[in-house]
Amino acid sequence: MTLVDPTRSPEDRTKHAISSVHVRGLHGKSDYDIQLVGSETNPGIASQSLYAVRDDRLTLLYGSNGTGKTSLLRLLFHALSPHGGRGHRKALIGIKFSCFTVRFANGDTVVYERPEGEFQGPLAIRTTVDGEDSAWVYTGEPAESELHPERRSSVLASLGALSINPTFLSDSRAFHSDLIDRTDRDEYAGIRRIRVEDIVSQRRDADLNSALERLYEYLAQLVFLGAQRGSQRVDGVYLDVTSAVAHAGRAGRPRKATIPNLRTRINDIGERAEGFTKYGLIPEFPRRALLGALADAQDKNGPLLEQVLTPYLNGLTERMNELDSGLAAISTFVTTVNGFLQQKSVAFRISSGTHIIDDATGDPLVPVELSSGEKQILLLLANLVAMRESTALFIIDEPELSLNPEWQRSLIPALLAVTDGSGMQLVAATHSIEIMALYRERMRRLG
Repeated sequence: MTLVDPTRSPEDRTKHAISSVHVRGLHGKSDYDIQLVGSETNPGIASQSLYAVRDDRLTLLYGSNGTGKTSLLRLLFHALSPHGGRGHRKALIGIKFSCFTVRFANGDTVVYERPEGEFQGPLAIRTTVDGEDSAWVYTGEPAESELHPERRSSVLASLGALSINPTFLSDSRAFHSDLIDRTDRDEYAGIRRIRVEDIVSQRRDADLNSALERLYEYLAQLVFLGAQRGSQRVDGVYLDVTSAVAHAGRAGRPRKATIPNLRTRINDIGERAEGFTKYGLIPEFPRRALLGALADAQDKNGPLLEQVLTPYLNGLTERMNELDSGLAAISTFVTTVNGFLQQKSVAFRISSGTHIIDDATGDPLVPVELSSGEKQILLLLANLVAMRESTALFIIDEPELSLNPEWQRSLIPALLAVTDGSGMQLVAATHSIEIMALYRERMRRLG
């Protein structure tokens, strides 16, 4: 699975930002109009002048049990998933509603509709994407789909063109996405156990291992592309060094500031390189050795040293510039996860991936040794980082599950931090007072 597309800019990934969602007759009785972009007045919530976040990427649904939060999340996930063989349209057939409409900021629309007064049965699917209209009636019967394969293909192609690729973390803590290989879940399909929680635990552990693998694949791709671009620029260093040596005899007259300036630059590069070296993105920069070599250098050697060292220092700087996005993704993930963990920490090396360490003993830990809350945080943040470029919509049902109040308060800032700059929209349903108290402006009330 390709998780990094170097040809797509953040603007491309947010081209089809969702502006609103409308549902009629949910569960046969409820109508909702939900704005995902901007703020709206929420009855029942006291007006506040200060909010913890004003990020339009975040939408939080709240309401009493039975108001349709989970059904709405499922509608959103299945309606925008383009895969034709994973049962998305079949899942929509099983949800009671009359009409479900998703509107995008650029004017595109996706509509699933039943005849007036009908809440079950066949769905008329209409899409308008990039100015192209498509339509298809889905009955749930394979034979019916075969009558108009071109209409089916046109609608699915339109959904694919949106590049939403939604991901859904359900209240069972299972991840659902067309981008995720579900063979790991198939391994448990034939298991019969007396204790259902054993199966749930095994699936969660398998999902966590898969999430860490996806995280490593994404970061490795990001770093590889950066290193590749950096290497192309470093190739020019040898030409610069050759030119510097060839013209060494014509070096200018000594300047007292040359060697001090070199020392300053070497120190600056050395400090910057520490972050890259920490995660194994570049070899250790020989700052101490270079400064030692310059310690006894005379002013008359300054011009030659400058000519020889500058191409090397320029090349290393270019390489770090290209690796900046990889370093930012790794550092944000590690720092954010470690902000939750206590007496444990996460470390990352590009050569070996993610490691969990017992701070007291220094011993490595495997994911199965973590608490349910720690697994939840690691699973969620690893998937968010791994899919920040491939998924435009991340849907979470009750993100507060297994988390103590302190972690609940820190969760939303963490989700926004690890997806910063990606344009990914986050839609979650919550019952958490801790979350609702902090994010009133982003709340959307159901019921």
